[in-house]
Amino acid sequence: MADSRQPDSFRRTVVDALATADLRRLQASWALSSFGQWAFFVVLAVYAYDVGGTTAVGVAAVVRMLPAGLAAPLWGVLVDRSSRRDVLLVTDVARALFLAGITGAVAAGAPLWAVLVLSAVFTVLQTAHIPAQSALLPALAATPRQLAAANALTSSIENAGVLVGSIIGGVLVAAASAETAFAGTAALYAVAAWPLLRIPRDPVPAHREHSDEEGPLEELGSGLRAVAAEPSLRLVVGLVCASYFIEGAADVLIVVLAIQLLDIGEAGVGWLNAAWGSGGLVAGAVAIALLGRGRLAIGLALGGLLAGACFALIAALPDIAYVALALFVLVGLGYGLIEITGMTLLQRMTSDDLLGRTFAVLESSYWLACGLGGIAAPVLIELLGVRGALVALGLLLPALVVVRWRALARLEAGTSVPEEAFALLRAVPMFAPLPIGTVESLANSVQCMDVPAGTAVVSEGDLGDRFYLIASGDFDVTRSDGAFPPLGAGDVFGEIALLRDVPRTATVTASSEARVYALERDSFLTAVSGHRFSTRAASSMADERADRRPQAASS
Repeated sequence: MADSRQPDSFRRTVVDALATADLRRLQASWALSSFGQWAFFVVLAVYAYDVGGTTAVGVAAVVRMLPAGLAAPLWGVLVDRSSRRDVLLVTDVARALFLAGITGAVAAGAPLWAVLVLSAVFTVLQTAHIPAQSALLPALAATPRQLAAANALTSSIENAGVLVGSIIGGVLVAAASAETAFAGTAALYAVAAWPLLRIPRDPVPAHREHSDEEGPLEELGSGLRAVAAEPSLRLVVGLVCASYFIEGAADVLIVVLAIQLLDIGEAGVGWLNAAWGSGGLVAGAVAIALLGRGRLAIGLALGGLLAGACFALIAALPDIAYVALALFVLVGLGYGLIEITGMTLLQRMTSDDLLGRTFAVLESSYWLACGLGGIAAPVLIELLGVRGALVALGLLLPALVVVRWRALARLEAGTSVPEEAFALLRAVPMFAPLPIGTVESLANSVQCMDVPAGTAVVSEGDLGDRFYLIASGDFDVTRSDGAFPPLGAGDVFGEIALLRDVPRTATVTASSEARVYALERDSFLTAVSGHRFSTRAASSMADERADRRPQAASS
């Protein structure tokens, strides 16, 4: 989703990702949450292993992931129907409170099942974060460049969270105690709420307020139906879901690999996860170059090939810690590419009113697939041994990439996007619900026109062939029987003739030097008819303007 003629540099992308105060606040909160999340995962895995061995690690993965996966559709509805910032803020505070509860339970010597129940509630709350944040980012980013950069930085921060959080968790659990580590994660979430408080509450637009149109069950399933109905969405979600399955199995395999094969102890669990996270940091820089060229499908495919192949290689090479650490860096690089390109593709292909629910499908897939991976890992280890399990899981992603490559290749983003036209189109209510990819296509279709003062852009009675957006300047709107209020930057005109297939109903004349963007009839009609709320907004605007009465002409 690039919009420049030259590939973005890493520095430029970071600047774009942090271009506004709200983007900076969101990324700061995400960094703290990510540190806490991965510290929690490491501490919980080691705690479960100490209490009940490998089986307990697998049970812990299932108990915390299965409820979260089932809860994700509920969060998706809430994200689409509420302030997305508020969802992030409330769940951050709630996670801090539940982590405090886990700390108390561990300190009091509570049974494992009690700690796992509290952990399950924590991950149910965690499930809301990615849908809410992914849906909020397009609203905070002013341009395609900023959104693409924010996605890359978001993924880099998450992988930094894997690195930093895993180190924090591994060091704390080795040097202090499990309850101390759990308490540290609670503090991180409490602090993460502060930047969110400083982001203005995002209003819920009309196209997300359709509470009377769908029943509760229909709303819960709408994200899944959207994914199922669109082959491109199915492909992206399916490939990412397969990577989640392997990631879930890796939660178990990393513990066994560190303690049994590599003999680097419990702290080694943190170090292997940290190596994975450091590879994800590198992925941010690689993904920036790919996003700069619109090479999203290549990034997705490359990530799958790299992660899978390196996972299998871990089993083939000697049990030397630094070799395993190096390969986990490459696994992290592959996973980072999958995450960044997958997120960007979903944001491009999904309409705004379903964005939260579509990401909730992905989030639900994450927890369910990771949970299944956690179940499968001990079984695979029992049947194939640790090495055989690594090979079997490592070959899955490369096989899927090879089989589905032709379909993946059709997902490339394409050409650059003019930022001014894109921003103007997104601000028009009838285009606001449309997928970002559709708005980008419209932005590439418009024709920029400089209009001298006194020039009529459209004249009453002419045939309508274009829709217009005003970038700058002022326009008078007149009719044979009077005049209407003037139009200025950000206003649109020309929709009545196109939607109703009638001659122009008024004359629009530049009262100063102006610039407009013109969109051809077919492109306009295809866009507004492609989404029910766009159709409704366009028809409502046309009806309101057609019913207006002009002021009487001066004598």
